[in-house]
Amino acid sequence: MLVKNASDARLARAVVAHHRAYLVFRRSLRQLSVENKIVRAARARSRLNQIEYVKSLSPNVARDDASLAAMLLQTERLADALAEGEFRDMGLNKNAGEEALARLIHDFLKPK
Repeated sequence: MLVKNASDARLARAVVAHHRAYLVFRRSLRQLSVENKIVRAARARSRLNQIEYVKSLSPNVARDDASLAAMLLQTERLADALAEGEFRDMGLNKNAGEEALARLIHDFLKPK
């Protein structure tokens, strides 16, 4: 478990490691979310729960739920791309992606 005061870069690496450990599950979940309305609704509820959790960690976050959802979705997609090796596929250094993910995490967790 990461300590509460972990750096944004450490949190980014942990998120990518988690996404990498569950690649097949995450792919399947994305597909099911498109094809099955029950799974789609459950995933929406789960994301809303994540937003509420983040707000409980950072009660001074001055963003509305829609803005937080946009940041969450950006974080998810970038973490998936890093976990899947998409930067490598494009011949790009993954460090830029990891730095962008760390910035997203920072913005997501810190007050506006």
